[in-house]
Amino acid sequence: MWYAVSIILILIVCFLMLRLRFRVELSDQRRVMFMGLGRSGIQVDFAQDVTRIKLWGFAIRTISRRRPPTGAAKAVTIKPTPLKTEKRGIRKYRRGFRAPLHLREWVDVGLKSLRAVRLYLVDLLRAVIVEEAEAEVRGGFESPHLTGEVYGYYHALIGAVPSLAPRLRFEPDWTGQSFSGTARLSLAMPVYALLYRTLVLIFRLPLFRIQRLVREQKKGALYA
Repeated sequence: MWYAVSIILILIVCFLMLRLRFRVELSDQRRVMFMGLGRSGIQVDFAQDVTRIKLWGFAIRTISRRRPPTGAAKAVTIKPTPLKTEKRGIRKYRRGFRAPLHLREWVDVGLKSLRAVRLYLVDLLRAVIVEEAEAEVRGGFESPHLTGEVYGYYHALIGAVPSLAPRLRFEPDWTGQSFSGTARLSLAMPVYALLYRTLVLIFRLPLFRIQRLVREQKKGALYA
């Protein structure tokens, strides 16, 4: 019994420690985007025009997004469908009018809901982990003067923000106009962070007031 409970708790902890991951890699040869949980998910290769479904890092299925050549169009006969005539009765309406809704309460509920959603999005952005963010650019202009000016701006930026030095590299091409490079970006969010902030959002939302107002709106008050 205790062994089973321990195994279940370990599995739950392992699941909560997994990370929702979004990764993009751009280069002259590769244009890949990955979205998934841990190392399992969907990888879209725009260069090869294929989509791979990965499980623990291994591709278990590859789907080609290229459309096969269309053959000769087949003749399709369309059968006419007879129109169905329905007899509609006269609707009976009850006399009276609905009571005015609690407009102020709806406005207050809407403002509180928007504030809760805004805080939720801010908390999600704070929980994002930048696993990798690198870029390497090689480029030049027709005039070496412009290339040197851009190269000077690059060194000024690195001097102002030294943390960008290992992440952003620029190599000037003095021979002429050209542009090439690679970029890699990987963002992640732990599952426990997403679940915790979602629970906080649920407690922040005025759900009971929304339920009461919806119930009153459906019920309504009819006056003769």
